[in-house]
Parts: sequence; structure tokens; C-alpha cells
Amino acid sequence: MSAAKQNAKNRRDGAAFESAVVKYVRERGLEADRLRLSGKQDEGDVVVRDKVGVAAVMETKAGKNLRVRHWWDEEAVPEAKNYADRRSMLEPPMPALVLKSHNKNVSKSLVVISLSDFVDLLGGHA
Repeated sequence: MSAAKQNAKNRRDGAAFESAVVKYVRERGLEADRLRLSGKQDEGDVVVRDKVGVAAVMETKAGKNLRVRHWWDEEAVPEAKNYADRRSMLEPPMPALVLKSHNKNVSKSLVVISLSDFVDLLGGHA
């Protein structure tokens, strides 16, 4: 397969995964929307809101070649900040990296968040 065809397939697969994540989150009672590509100032792939407001900005990855630390440092964290900056939010929402599990239902995807966000979700405090 040519590089151009492979890139187009990867974009389609990524868009399909983003849509599946949004559908899954919505079916469980939260609001979620896909975000548009913004080039250098990209804001992530999916935004999730709870009853209080923006809860998380997700970067989704459907590939087989896992580069978790790179995606976290270079995409998930800065893009959550870009999302907040563009909306003049005082604090960025929780960044999350969602990794598609190969040949599995979207519900089996893995979510990477920071340890501090994990502890906060469970009701811990400083």
C-alpha cells in the first residue's frame, strides 16, 4: 500500500475510533464531542463534560505502535492546555490518553491519566 493510501486509512481509522469513544461516553450519561484539528494549536480529539463542566480532553490513538510517553508529553498534556487557553479557562481539564485495544470493543480501550488525577478521581486529597 502506498504511503498516501496508508495515511488516508490511518486517518479514517482514527476518526472512526474517536466517534466510537464519543458514542460510548454518551451512552453512559456524559456529554462528549469530537474536536476539530487545529494544526499547531490542536486541542485534543474528544472533550468530555460532566455535570460540573469540562472533565477531560482526550487524545485517542488507534495504532499498533505504542508510544505512550511521547503521546502523553507531546500531545495529551499540551493539547488539554491549548483547549483551556483558547477558552480562557483558569485550569486545564484533565488530559487523558485513550488507547484502542486491537480487535476489541471500544469499552476495552485503555485510558492513561496522571497518578494525581487518578487519586483525585477516587476522592483523595493533598
